[in-house]
Amino acid sequence: MKAKKLITLLFMALTVYPLSAAEKENISFKAMGLQNETPLNEDNQKRLTLKIEQAVAYNNAGANTAQSQLFVIYPEFVTTSSDVVNTGMRNIYVVRGELSLFSRNLMDDNTFATVVLPLEGSGKTEQDCYRVMINSIRGSNPQIARFISESQQRVIEYYERIMPQVLAKAERQMTALEYDDALVTLSIIPECVDGYYTVSELMSKAYAKILDRNADMAINEAKTLIVKKEYMQAIEVLSTIDPMSSKYDEAWQMIAEARTKIDAVEQAEAERRLQEIEAAKAQAEQEREQQMKILQMEYEAQERDKERAYELTKIALSGQQAKEYADTQAQEKIQTAVENNTDGSDFKTWFTNTFLK
Repeated sequence: MKAKKLITLLFMALTVYPLSAAEKENISFKAMGLQNETPLNEDNQKRLTLKIEQAVAYNNAGANTAQSQLFVIYPEFVTTSSDVVNTGMRNIYVVRGELSLFSRNLMDDNTFATVVLPLEGSGKTEQDCYRVMINSIRGSNPQIARFISESQQRVIEYYERIMPQVLAKAERQMTALEYDDALVTLSIIPECVDGYYTVSELMSKAYAKILDRNADMAINEAKTLIVKKEYMQAIEVLSTIDPMSSKYDEAWQMIAEARTKIDAVEQAEAERRLQEIEAAKAQAEQEREQQMKILQMEYEAQERDKERAYELTKIALSGQQAKEYADTQAQEKIQTAVENNTDGSDFKTWFTNTFLK
């Protein structure tokens, strides 16, 4: 079900607009939340997801396009060590861990690149330590920048290499009338790959075949109901046919014929139901048009404001990083004191003079 929804979103978006030249050069990524078991509480998990989103945006890889729903960056976080230092007045926790980032295609589950970032933090509680660790993540980190760049390059290289095999497989599935499978097969190819026009054409054919197949099933069911003189049921079945199907006009001709066969006793109820069906049909078409308009508006806004949004992101990150830098400096002092402390006396004196006076 999730895959079908994703394919529908991709197909609708890609029929509204193609990618710009700039977008064709880069793969966009969506930041995902933690998938594995984690010691992080809910607030720190949200903070981590936001940090990854900021890092993606900082490296100009977070455009809100159809393909950014296909390629994702998801994290895994593990704690490697956790120590407690008793200062005499309170305990200070020192936690070390690793954050792994993976770039992946949601449809075929291919992983393209990985980076592991060692993190360390200290604080009054373990969750404070995790917060410090997360705050130390920078979009400007060369490891993250290299990871995103390599991910984009490897995605393009991989799908350019396998596209002929993917097209051949999809065509075999189309020949076997396996249109849903063909659409899934084709949906793994990102639009930035050279020669994507062929993929797009085949996707359109597969989608049209799916709509017509579903329409044929509805029409056959309606014909059976009409033979049984169950006209209202037939009308309701026919009204489910998608307006984009080539069978749509045929379905509404059958509805018109069925209406003439409803006897006088049922006519009032039939008219009421038909009005409901037609209203639902009109609403569905209106919602479809609105969705297409929204996608178009998002695309136009993105084209118009992309550079401005990028600059604002850098400004926002700079302000946040300045605040986090001050916090990190204090935490580093604590960590240094902890590491240099042997019996606790020096650390107690330093901690009292620094934080409690």
